[in-house]
Amino acid sequence: MKCVLRFAAWFCVAALMQVATVAAQEGAAGPVDLDGLTWTELPNGVKLAVLMGNPNGPGPYASRAKLPPNWRVAPHTHPEDGRVATVVSGTLYWAIGEVFDESKMQALGPGSVIIEPKGVAHFALTKEEGAALQVNSVGPAGMKFLQLDK
Repeated sequence: MKCVLRFAAWFCVAALMQVATVAAQEGAAGPVDLDGLTWTELPNGVKLAVLMGNPNGPGPYASRAKLPPNWRVAPHTHPEDGRVATVVSGTLYWAIGEVFDESKMQALGPGSVIIEPKGVAHFALTKEEGAALQVNSVGPAGMKFLQLDK
């Protein structure tokens, strides 16, 4: 399981870098055509799309993530200040901490907003229904894992 999670973690970071090159709606004002987004699927089933900006570069960006059923991410931090994740659909189970502990998780449904301060460790999972998130922040984006499995 530890090896699978390391593989998934590596691909999450690699895919974020790849999807950033597809900055859909870069510089455009107005509604985003969600049906026209380019999605990148990772080996762990997560699908990513950039709505605005470039997560790899300096400046604001917005992205969407579709998290599959029974997905989990080990404790990690982000380097961005003011990272805001909004649950668009499904339920995300999320908690702050450096050790993955499902008993600490809070169920967050559509409309829930998560503020992820720079350097604060957190972890998450989905259950049967999966979840979709929108992340808004100021790049460059990143992810540093603290623990890959308990």
